[in-house]
Amino acid sequence: MQCKFCKFSSSSQVVLLKHCRLRHGTGAHWPCVHTDCVCVFKTLGALKSHLSRSHKTVRIQENSTFQCELCDFKEICSEKAFWNHLGRHIKQRETVPCPIRGCNFKTNTRSTFSSHRSRIHKNCTLRDFRSIARADTEDVGNDGEQSDGETGTALHNSVRPTEVEEFPEDVDSETLQHKLASLFLCMQTVLHVSRSSTQKIVEDLHNLLSFSNIHTLNSVKDILSKHNIEVNDSVLQEISNAIVQTNPLLLTTSEKGLLSTDYRRNSYFKENFCVIEPIEYLYNRDHKNAFVYVPVTKVLETLLGRADFLDQIVFDQESLSGHFKSFQDGKYYKDNKLLGQQNICISLALYIDDFEICNPLGTSRKLHKITAVYWVVLNLPAKYRSSLTSIQLALFGKSEDVKQHGYEKFLEPLIKDIQCLEQEGIFVEILGQFVKGAIFCVSADNLGAHSLAGFFESFNVEKFCRFCLISRDQIATTEVNDFQLRDIDEHDTFLEELS
Repeated sequence: MQCKFCKFSSSSQVVLLKHCRLRHGTGAHWPCVHTDCVCVFKTLGALKSHLSRSHKTVRIQENSTFQCELCDFKEICSEKAFWNHLGRHIKQRETVPCPIRGCNFKTNTRSTFSSHRSRIHKNCTLRDFRSIARADTEDVGNDGEQSDGETGTALHNSVRPTEVEEFPEDVDSETLQHKLASLFLCMQTVLHVSRSSTQKIVEDLHNLLSFSNIHTLNSVKDILSKHNIEVNDSVLQEISNAIVQTNPLLLTTSEKGLLSTDYRRNSYFKENFCVIEPIEYLYNRDHKNAFVYVPVTKVLETLLGRADFLDQIVFDQESLSGHFKSFQDGKYYKDNKLLGQQNICISLALYIDDFEICNPLGTSRKLHKITAVYWVVLNLPAKYRSSLTSIQLALFGKSEDVKQHGYEKFLEPLIKDIQCLEQEGIFVEILGQFVKGAIFCVSADNLGAHSLAGFFESFNVEKFCRFCLISRDQIATTEVNDFQLRDIDEHDTFLEELS
């Protein structure tokens, strides 16, 4: 490439730009350094921006033989094609080791694999691959001339492993439509955007895309005029209309699009996502009082079907004598006929609580008080158990109805599912076997625990404790060691007397 102000020439763009800046100063008009380009710029920065946009350099890899450690793949291909091949293994839920020499990282999660490459191996070359037989690479510009020196380093750094992951080669309209639907679902479930607000966003997004026709037309005109191409206005308008009308975002949010209304979005969510809808139950046929139940077995089956969730599950933990690391080291767990005897078993914890909603007069009014039952998988590490995403809803009903009809009716669908989980289990395809489970503990505050166990919910009574039989008069004069604890036999005796 030759300088257009003098006879200086160089095969490197960087060297040529340095020459122009030092020799000719910044006040001159800057023509493009490529001989086949007629563009001229007022500043050096504008020229650099033009070179990065319009004359991007590419990296050509020749005679690079990559060999996969998981299959019989051994072909002469580019580095990008080899990363894509490893990505296909991850899609099939296979654990893929990092192909870089000296790295022992393994994963079966696509996002984790991409993050590891971008953080640890972003500057690796072909020489760093342990699964490559021969690598002869050339860094060339788009005009076919070989680059050298400082340009070669810049060209190498321009090719990053994350580009393979973030910008796939084949992105069809259905994939974009699925990602857009995932965004709308995330807005409603994670970001708590109301349905009416989501509909407003969809309508405004459609209007903005529709109004972009004029801007698209002007952009097409500028590109064609830059390359000295003359086209009739009717042809330009037709090209602009085709670009706008074939936009998947515009099609899916149009009046008859798949994501244009709340009903259509919900239908798409049910067909393409793992949506488990709650089931409504009536306490009896004579009254319309109802409660809802989210099937625990279906939610658990969906969670165990995810490889990233199953990787975090700890079924059997090594325990040291005299040391307590988790609930699995306790006596109640080891004495449990199901949990303490099987190596692969799911432990569940329930939590019951009442809360008040939509009442500006305060919680004591109890007009809209709700009883809710939640559950969590105890086999997860503690840092995951405490996150809101790990806590699942099981039952949801008005507190008045629960007190009127009793917990037996309210907990009936949950108990049936737990019995099925204990006796039959859930088939986990990844493990290739049935996994059984049971409830290990039930947590609640004092009010919820007394209500569930059938004790007085008011603590201003004679026998106010659910653990012992101490009375209000005796508590001030009796030693703690002398408290008579409740046991199963006495509890059964009290129930017979009450009946």
